[in-house]
Amino acid sequence: MLDLQTLTEALSRFVDTPILVVGDLMIDEYIWGHVNRVSPEAPVQIVEGEKEEFTLGGAGNVVKNLVSLEAQVFVTSVVDRGDTGEQIVKELKKLGVETSGIFKNPEKVSSRKTRILSLDNNQQILRVDRESVEPISQKDEKNITDFIDSNIERFGAIILSDYSKGVLTQTLIVKIIARAQKKNIPVIVDPKGNKYEKYRNASIITPNKKEAETVLNLHIEDDQTLHKAGRLLLNRLKTDSILITLGKDGMVLFQKGKKAIQIPAMKKEVYDVTGAGDTVISLLGLGVASGLTLREAIEIANIAAGIVVGKIGTAAVTLQEIIDDVLQHTIYSSNKVLDPAPLAKLVGDRKKSGNTIVFTNGCFDILHMGHTSFLQQARQLGDFLIVGLNSDDSVRRLKGPHRPVVPLRERAAILSSLAGVDYITSFEEDTPLNLINTLKPDILVKGDDYKKNEVVGREIVESYGGRVELIKLVKGVSTTSIIERIVQSAKTKGKKQQ
Repeated sequence: MLDLQTLTEALSRFVDTPILVVGDLMIDEYIWGHVNRVSPEAPVQIVEGEKEEFTLGGAGNVVKNLVSLEAQVFVTSVVDRGDTGEQIVKELKKLGVETSGIFKNPEKVSSRKTRILSLDNNQQILRVDRESVEPISQKDEKNITDFIDSNIERFGAIILSDYSKGVLTQTLIVKIIARAQKKNIPVIVDPKGNKYEKYRNASIITPNKKEAETVLNLHIEDDQTLHKAGRLLLNRLKTDSILITLGKDGMVLFQKGKKAIQIPAMKKEVYDVTGAGDTVISLLGLGVASGLTLREAIEIANIAAGIVVGKIGTAAVTLQEIIDDVLQHTIYSSNKVLDPAPLAKLVGDRKKSGNTIVFTNGCFDILHMGHTSFLQQARQLGDFLIVGLNSDDSVRRLKGPHRPVVPLRERAAILSSLAGVDYITSFEEDTPLNLINTLKPDILVKGDDYKKNEVVGREIVESYGGRVELIKLVKGVSTTSIIERIVQSAKTKGKKQQ
């Protein structure tokens, strides 16, 4: 997995990266209302409509993802001259996307998917689709290729988002790929249907498992058949890379002359897989366009997909969400940070080996010299030092609504970097009493601003032969005093500026 520094540097390249999306633009319409009665005309529910929402769907969801990732987005497509076409253009303009590549045709019927949902339980009651899958005209194809020819020097990559609604005809796809090859511009394809020959010579093609099975007439049941499918697609389509997405099992990258690369899925609670493929292809396109290796681009796409499936509906992901996700994963995958139950087992094993376990607890909000001195002294009392951290809610209850300044995951990360701290865990309660009872440390440590009979957990530790130690604190240094100095400095600076 990418480390945080590498990830941050990679994501910084995405900003203003120019990328073109070609494909079927749609409107997703949501009508929300209450259901209180059944129609007298038929045994169906009556929805009393209260609100209506519109959002871009199809290739438009790729556009939304790219905008959310701060790319410079170009788009070209064909829409109708009716309300749906107008709504598509309106939604693109809302996103700040330039629309000179959108061509209107009175004979085209743009896709509109209307979902009727209950405000009472968020259930979808009905979906109505209005669309045409007729191929666009030669004139429309020429409009699109002319637009691409006029702007091709600006594109870092081209994404073909095919929903089989008529825009990406075989002749148009062939023309786009040929133009891109001449300019060494990568073309990334999210395919549809069972006729993949039209995608021949694209840079990357991203079928899911079911699509790969359909196009090859091959049941993928294990690693052997999966790898066979990947190699068959590589050879048949003369493409550089095939990325087969496997849902909860992650994704596998196949490249010419190279060993397949398996990228496991990020373990997340899945609420809605809608649009996850759009997120993957958006990140792949941006990664390749910004100069990342394909492995790096896929790893970031995998992280983003894990975030999106935790949202409801067709959702986009931001750069900050990706950074936060990796930060959290990095911290909590550290072998220093453990939940209480596995840590208790580890403590038991250490004790059996004759090791002395030292425990202390606190907020450790804005780590300072007093903290590091305290922890160094605590570590010298035994073989392993465990730090119990108050959760963010626990800190708020103890210190007030504006604390902690530093959230739990960052406090854990900072403490993890200290050589003297062996393990870190957290607790939600106001005191670590339950945690101490679970871990049963040999030595319980607090600062000398306490008296031994005031230390929470003393009775538990002493009941099985452990002891409490008080450590001399560095005078005049505390998180509260640091915050007060910062506030006072800001006030003084403000007065001078006035």
